[in-house]
Amino acid sequence: MFGLFDWIKVGAGFTAGALVAGSAAYWIGHAVGDSAGYARRISEVAIADGKATMERKGDDAALQNMSDYDLCLVGLRGGGLPVDACEQLRPVREEQP
Repeated sequence: MFGLFDWIKVGAGFTAGALVAGSAAYWIGHAVGDSAGYARRISEVAIADGKATMERKGDDAALQNMSDYDLCLVGLRGGGLPVDACEQLRPVREEQP
């Protein structure tokens, strides 16, 4: 019937088939998992971008009402720099007689 060499060939065939099926299953599962993760990441980025845009709109409205001196103060203080350079932008007040 089956000799030792025949059993080796059958075992090799099963092994090769298992490797091909396992490889295909791995790549299909990997592709499905990546696309789900990619879609989730895209939605997270879109939500974060929307929140940042709303925050920027609020900041822009506040900044439009500020004087040059105030903008300079906000910018330099935010960077941890001294605000002495902003003094030249301070509005000059006229003295009333």
